[in-house]
Amino acid sequence: MSLIKSLICTQSLALLTFRFRITSYLYMGTALQIAFSLGLQHDKSPTNQSPVTKQINRRIWWTLYIMDQEIASRCGSPCISDERSLRIQTPLPSEQVLNPGTNTPLGCLAVSTSLNRLKREIIQTIYPEKSSDSRTISFSKVTSYVSSLQRWQAEMPSHLKWGVPVAPTHRRSIGILHLNYWNAMMLVSQPFLLYLVIRGSTLNPPKRAWFEKIGEICLDAAKNALAVLKTMCTDQSISSLMTFDCVCTLKVIMILALGLAKSESQDIRRDLQSCVSILENMEQVGFCRSVVQELPTRLTQLGVKSESNETDLKLDFGQQATVSNLWSDFDL
Repeated sequence: MSLIKSLICTQSLALLTFRFRITSYLYMGTALQIAFSLGLQHDKSPTNQSPVTKQINRRIWWTLYIMDQEIASRCGSPCISDERSLRIQTPLPSEQVLNPGTNTPLGCLAVSTSLNRLKREIIQTIYPEKSSDSRTISFSKVTSYVSSLQRWQAEMPSHLKWGVPVAPTHRRSIGILHLNYWNAMMLVSQPFLLYLVIRGSTLNPPKRAWFEKIGEICLDAAKNALAVLKTMCTDQSISSLMTFDCVCTLKVIMILALGLAKSESQDIRRDLQSCVSILENMEQVGFCRSVVQELPTRLTQLGVKSESNETDLKLDFGQQATVSNLWSDFDL
C-alpha cells in the first residue's frame, strides 16, 4: 500500500510538470483518500506492525500533507488535509528509527512541516474567501506572521541554515526549504506592495509608511529568494522536472515587477533579468518550456518590455497594460 501511495504521488507531480493541473490535483486527492481510509492521520496501525513500518507510514502522511498544500496552491484549489475540519493526531516520524535517506538532511521534514502549517494559516487569514462581509486585514496580525516566520528561521537547526557547508546530496533539499521560507514571507507581504503600486496615493501618511515597510519586506524576500535560486543554478541542483523551481522564479519576477512599477531601480532591473536568464538556462521541458515561451507576453502585460537593442528589461507603462488595469478590483 505504501508503494501504491508513492506511485500516485509521483504521477501527481509528473502530471503537474506537464501542465495537467486538474488531473494532478485529483491524483493527490486519491493518495490522501487512501491515507484517510488507512487512518494515517490518526496514527492507526495494526498491533503486529513493525516499528519501522509505523515510522514509514508517519513519514508518508506528513509528506502527503506538505504536497497537498503545494499542489492545491498551484491549482488554485482547497487543501484536502485541512486542519480546520480534520483532526490530525499523527506525530512526526522518529529519525532514530527511520533514516530520512541520502537526499534529505536530518530534521528537514519536521522543519518543513512547521513552515507548511504556518503558510496554511497565513493563506486562511490574509487570503480569505471573498464575501459581502469581508473584513480588513489586521496590521497586528500581519506583523505577528512576519515575526513568526522570522522566529522560524532563527530557530532552525544550524545544519539547515543557509550558507552552511552541506553534503552535495543535501543541497537541493536545503535550497527548497529556504525558497519555501522566502515564498512564505512574500505570501504575507505581497498584497501591501501591490496596494502601494495601484492605490498608494489614496493612503494617509501613517498608513502609507506602514505599507512601505511591509512592501520592503516583500522585495527583500524576493531578492533573497533570487540569491538562493542563483546558488542552486551554480550547484546544478535546480530542476525543470519539478514545477516548484519555475513557480518560485515566476513569483520573484512578479514581486520585482511590482517593485519596478513602484519606483525605478537599476538593481531591480538586473534582478529581473537574472530571473529570466535562470528560466531560459533551465532544461526546456514541460512547464518550464511553456513558461519561457509565454513570459515575454506576460511581462508585456505588466508593462515590462525587452528592447531588442538592449539587454536590460525596461518599464513602459505608457503603451502597455499597467498593473492597475490588471488588478482594478483589488482592495485591502
